[in-house]
Amino acid sequence: MRSAALAGAAVLLSAGAARAQAVGSWTPFAGATLALPIGNLSNVTSFGFGAIGGAEYRFTKEFGLRPEADFNYFAGKNGLNNLTSFGFGASGILHIEASGGFKPYALFRLGFNATSGSVSGGGSGSSTDLGFAPGFGGDFSCGGSPCFVEAKFYIVNSAGGSANAIMVTFGRHF
Repeated sequence: MRSAALAGAAVLLSAGAARAQAVGSWTPFAGATLALPIGNLSNVTSFGFGAIGGAEYRFTKEFGLRPEADFNYFAGKNGLNNLTSFGFGASGILHIEASGGFKPYALFRLGFNATSGSVSGGGSGSSTDLGFAPGFGGDFSCGGSPCFVEAKFYIVNSAGGSANAIMVTFGRHF
């Protein structure tokens, strides 16, 4: 698992030159995520990591829509072995006009998360739930490549309560 994560990070950091995103075009992206569980989720998991990918379509210079998919793994505690989440959703992105090398944006994601976990001594459970995530981020150049960093407050509501986490992602546009 670590080898795959390191290989993915190397590809993200070493791929091609920067490309400006034009209105009316699709820009694919991929990134790696670190997750800090909070609330109910922090009672059964200690930390998480994952990957995200998708593409943004710019309708105007300021507004884009980003269909995306992500996978997150959380290490369990207190009887839970682990928890995995696979999400599909879309983020509305509001790009903020700024001078300099860092181009900030605000985002709001809405989507579905399929979550499953297993407990010590056998047994498992799964659910598919609606989730949303407000956040902020920014685009910048890193080594001549177009990169981004963002933070989101994930809120997934399920029958058993809410599962919240702060997700920090570093990635690259292609």
